[in-house]
Amino acid sequence: MKTNTIAKLAAAAMAVMMTVSAGAVPVLADSNSTSSSSASQAEAKKQQAMKTALTAVKKRVKIPDRLTEFDYSMSTSYGTEMFSFTWRDEKNREIIEITYANGIILSYNYYDGRNDGKEEVKQSFAKLTDAQLIDYAKKTFKMLDPDLADKGKYSIDSIDLFGDNASVKLDRMENGVAVEGNGATIVINKNTGDLVSMWVEWFWNGTKFGSTASKLTADEARAKYKSLTTLTPIYRTVSEYNEKTEKVGQKAVLLYLPSFTDEIDAVTGKPSTIWDDMDNDKGIRNFSSYYYNSMADGGVESTDGAAYDDAADEGVDFNAAELKEIEADEGMLKKDEITALLNKDKYTKMPDYVSLDYANLYKNEDTGEYFYSISYHGGDDGIVDYGVDADFDDTDDVDMAVEDVGVDVNEDPQKPYFYMNVNVNAKTGKVDNFSKSRDTSFDSSKEYPVKANAKIAAAAAKHFYGDIFGEYKADERNSEPCHFYTDRNGKKIYTESSRTYYYNRYVNGVQVEGDTIRINVDFSGEVCSISYKYTDVKFPSVPKFDKDKAFEQLFKQIKLKYYYDGYYKKDGTAKTYLLYDINDYTLDSKYRVVEWDGTPLPAERDDNTDYTDISGIAQENAIKTLARYGITLETKNGKFDPNAKLTDKEFATVIYKATRNYVPYYVEDGNYQKEEKAVTLTKKEAAKVFVDVYGGSDYAELKGIYRAPFKDVVVSDDYVGYIAIAKALGFAGADKNGNYSPNKVLTRAQAMQMIYDYIKRLK
Repeated sequence: MKTNTIAKLAAAAMAVMMTVSAGAVPVLADSNSTSSSSASQAEAKKQQAMKTALTAVKKRVKIPDRLTEFDYSMSTSYGTEMFSFTWRDEKNREIIEITYANGIILSYNYYDGRNDGKEEVKQSFAKLTDAQLIDYAKKTFKMLDPDLADKGKYSIDSIDLFGDNASVKLDRMENGVAVEGNGATIVINKNTGDLVSMWVEWFWNGTKFGSTASKLTADEARAKYKSLTTLTPIYRTVSEYNEKTEKVGQKAVLLYLPSFTDEIDAVTGKPSTIWDDMDNDKGIRNFSSYYYNSMADGGVESTDGAAYDDAADEGVDFNAAELKEIEADEGMLKKDEITALLNKDKYTKMPDYVSLDYANLYKNEDTGEYFYSISYHGGDDGIVDYGVDADFDDTDDVDMAVEDVGVDVNEDPQKPYFYMNVNVNAKTGKVDNFSKSRDTSFDSSKEYPVKANAKIAAAAAKHFYGDIFGEYKADERNSEPCHFYTDRNGKKIYTESSRTYYYNRYVNGVQVEGDTIRINVDFSGEVCSISYKYTDVKFPSVPKFDKDKAFEQLFKQIKLKYYYDGYYKKDGTAKTYLLYDINDYTLDSKYRVVEWDGTPLPAERDDNTDYTDISGIAQENAIKTLARYGITLETKNGKFDPNAKLTDKEFATVIYKATRNYVPYYVEDGNYQKEEKAVTLTKKEAAKVFVDVYGGSDYAELKGIYRAPFKDVVVSDDYVGYIAIAKALGFAGADKNGNYSPNKVLTRAQAMQMIYDYIKRLK
């Protein structure tokens, strides 16, 4: 085997093997197992496996004799041997790459660099029809993977306007049902049908899929979702722009959130156990998810810093002179007065050796109030109190651990570390939030006192936020059992040194999302941090909820998905499930599916190009052909509305798709950002839009340099430059009398014909 494989090819092969190599049914192998076979026997076995795979590939794919260089690599994933074969010519101008595993060609890629840079790529329509493209793709795929080719539906995915490729998609079907995430993409030359590339994702191959004979109907599945789901009202605070004041404010919207949007078993209607089963079986959905999940270990949620509020980051900093004037003129508390007030409060009292680090005065722009953000610090940062640690079995180990951090336990104890940051109302001295850290002892052999500290947290919340605390209720998380794990000796090791207690706000019996009081209490009962959010907005009333009507409306707006899914078990076998599924959704108070902030969903783009109102019109072929390349105007209800007028800005979106070789600053993804008001499209406006999007408007505006491009366009016309350039680029053409008819208003159909004619004229 050659060892001089190009780095780019090796990387590409590895990427393919890690993402599309799931076609084979895996059999787990023990990576640590040993064999009595000699190294030479193992190498011979490996070589034989390669020859077998290479033989299978070459029986299906003709490799040109001119590709004289050959490399291969082999890897094993979940016990399955996978091969990546590469053929190329001596100068790497032509390359064929193929990956193969267990009877399936997983990917094919052909690269032809012999004409790179020699020809300018221009817009062109395919010489083959859609039916011919699908036929070529199916025959090609049958050659590559004969056992898979008849197990799905073929459709045109895309055709390159700027290039020679057409992409045909195969969606895998079993028992007439789509198999989630399974299928193939075959890329062929749009003019010849020659194969360019192919890749497959075909999981759980050879597995029997459950019968659909006794499945629930769609109506029965919808009834099951209704019975399983609770729609819970919430108030969500969102930003709102006030056009009169030109300021962004806040408002509350009433929304309904579903408790259940997971998969259900398509036969029983019960919540599917697919993901719990996969977890219990230590399975993987496919090879690519294995590689991903192996690097995605979960972590433990931290409560550190939960008490920090955003207020300090939202405000305005003042310099020393400004602070002096503000303090003198507005009667605000001095910093030492703030410190004295804090030391009178049992929750914020500090050791006598603590001093002020810094103080920042800022204004809350929402309320107009001034606040101090003050930081205090004292003690020795180097002192570490380890408490009782289960990993230390004797005193010597503890001494060593302390010595490692540079602390001599035999020296006189120094002042323990203390830090606190507080946000305080600069006029009233009321504490808005604080967070402190200090040396504490934590005995991991003892359970965190959940109930006792819950009382402490509630008292602190009432102490600091008594004016609003009546609107808040304790969260269910507050009473969760103390977290622990069991060590190798069977001893419980408790991991909670502190807990954050949550209290959620309710208005009209509805929870206000995000309006929460947080109180963190450490093991010893010390309140370490407090914070809150209270949104001062008007809340809409809560209408009487009608579940029947809500779900009736819901299912008119959202469709159920019906499909097979599955995973590989640890022993290499596969398990599949027949499922119904529903997308996550949010309803407003009128049971309309809306965005997260309650705004209407964007109008669904109608991708149906089987227009019902263009049959027999002169522009029918132009409209249908352009639609194959994604060049379409916005349509509704399957109608193109060919005789309707359109604006210059609407026309710009399709011109962008048809040219795309230059994008001036005012065109972004086809969004025409010209400041001028949209106007009805005439032929001269069409020429202007074309030149604008093409990037030639600066030249078109030059005066006195253009000849009359058509009989009916005079040199004094403001649009003469645009029309002349559009003609030179092949966009603007004359009628049989040599006229352009610049003031003629274009219909939607006529505008599309202009684009079609432009592309056809390109050579």
